[in-house]
Amino acid sequence: MLAHLGTRTLAGAVVVAGVVTLTFLLVRLAPGDPVERLLGPTATPAQLEVQRRALGLDRPLAAQYAIWLGRFARGDWGKSIATGRPVRALLGDAVPATLALVGTSLVLSYLLGLAVGAWQSSAGPRVDTALSIATVTLFAVPGYWLGRTGCPRSARPGSMPTRSRAGAAWPTGCATSRCRSPPSR
Repeated sequence: MLAHLGTRTLAGAVVVAGVVTLTFLLVRLAPGDPVERLLGPTATPAQLEVQRRALGLDRPLAAQYAIWLGRFARGDWGKSIATGRPVRALLGDAVPATLALVGTSLVLSYLLGLAVGAWQSSAGPRVDTALSIATVTLFAVPGYWLGRTGCPRSARPGSMPTRSRAGAAWPTGCATSRCRSPPSR
């Protein structure tokens, strides 16, 4: 039992290390220069070089990976390019809304699941089959699609925990015309 647990833990660690390494490499090897995108087209070559040095992008890829991995392991996740705030602080700010959404979705899914299960147990075979098909279909639908169809509700200010906590700094919804919030007057 312990040998199996050790083997599974080691396999999980190898998968995590592989995903971390692959993510780092894909981000670093993406086309385009991140410093040029950061500073814009009007930056001089000297400004680009200073920023590359400041970000450590002038070092070999292996050195960049070792430095990044060490900082990540110490909890130094850097600063947001958009806000200048530490990434850990930004993630910490998102925890209450995330927990509220996860908790609400768990409670609602359990209540709905119990209600549908109770209904199925006392219903006839046609209702049982219809509910089985409906639940399996909804379970198979990707979460992003279900979220996209729920977009009009989430676009109303204050209707979702993330919208009411984030304020006006966040976009108001998806890009389709039926999901956009009405213009403010």
